[in-house]
Amino acid sequence: MSRKYKTIVIALVIMILPMISLGQGSINSPYSMLGIGDLTSKGFGRNIAMGNVMSSLISPVQLNTENPASYSQISLNSFIFEFGLNSKFYQLRNNTDKFSNVTGSISYIAAGFPITKWLKTGVGLKPMSSVGYQIKEVEKINSELSINNNYDGEGGINTLFMDNSFSITKDISLGVKLSYIFGTLDKDKRRVTENVAGAKSASTTLEYNHSVFDAVGLGFGAHWHKTINPNLSFNLGATYNLKTELEGEHNRTVVSEISKSNGVYVTDTLMNENVSRGVLELPVSYSVGASAILNKQWEIAVDYKVEDWTDSKIFGKQQDFNKNEQYSLGLEFVPDINSTKYYEVIKYRAGFSVNNSYLQVQDKRLKEVVASLGFAFPLKRFTVINLSGSYSRRYVPGLDILKEDIFQIHLNFSFRSTWFVKSKFY
Repeated sequence: MSRKYKTIVIALVIMILPMISLGQGSINSPYSMLGIGDLTSKGFGRNIAMGNVMSSLISPVQLNTENPASYSQISLNSFIFEFGLNSKFYQLRNNTDKFSNVTGSISYIAAGFPITKWLKTGVGLKPMSSVGYQIKEVEKINSELSINNNYDGEGGINTLFMDNSFSITKDISLGVKLSYIFGTLDKDKRRVTENVAGAKSASTTLEYNHSVFDAVGLGFGAHWHKTINPNLSFNLGATYNLKTELEGEHNRTVVSEISKSNGVYVTDTLMNENVSRGVLELPVSYSVGASAILNKQWEIAVDYKVEDWTDSKIFGKQQDFNKNEQYSLGLEFVPDINSTKYYEVIKYRAGFSVNNSYLQVQDKRLKEVVASLGFAFPLKRFTVINLSGSYSRRYVPGLDILKEDIFQIHLNFSFRSTWFVKSKFY
């Protein structure tokens, strides 16, 4: 790799790392106060750049952890390690206000490797959902009395997984995903009643809600690859994840505070107990996808994914959820994969997706439209750096309420090395 391209890569890393350190624990979206929060992308660098197509993509040098059957092309004596970084620039707006923020995070970490010629395995850690919001609401009762409501939330659900891909024939592989799903949700409310008449006083009620969940999940995948001729091949992929019941505890603490202008300050804990034990139901989900590879240059892929949240409950209470449906289209182009010219082995990617969320506002589903562009920069020693940018708009069709415009930068590192190779002595 030339010095010029190395300089570009180093500059990108330097640019994105400060954003990540500053973004930890920051606000994500007011919509994340609903349900288990914002569902995060399950894809890695290549998937994200191609519009989050996942089911059918397969590669000997990059991981696709959404489909546990996709590891079959990892060669013997290979070890693949990947991790991703993400920075998000977003703007929230309604009819009267506008808010902007920048956040960042480590998106995922995973590794893939062969066990035998017919069994390949992957392990990793990635988020399933994220919660992060701060909402302020003011109620003017009259000229002397007002109520301020502040809502704060953070947390999310994560997945520690192990995938196993079994090669049934040269073209067909089946996969099994075993996951440990865990996380915490903190959703707090601060209600302040201010009375400016006479002796000024304020009454504050603080409500802290802390929930902890964990469970073991099980999923399956299938993949079919067929080479028609040297210039044409096809991939089909599908996944199915069983319904999972996360065991959980919900602890609630309620504190009352009263302050007066004469300095009198009274505080009292009204409640501090485990108000419920039960389950958070994660729904059945499935996906199907297909891709075609033309002239060893072009790959075009489509994907459809569904998570049916309509019957899901949290601690026994039926939730007002809907299906989460995602339609994705992705494209990848490489000028000449065998070229000695660096710019001709760079991969260029683009994607588009539409997501109808499981979250509802006034019986209308939240909708998100996403467009993405990306590049894959190969380095020496089998390393690939995937860089992509995406723009998305999230809104509720038919309602003139909060809209979100989000621009994200995704940086993914994929390292491949060889292991268990005997040294040669002369």
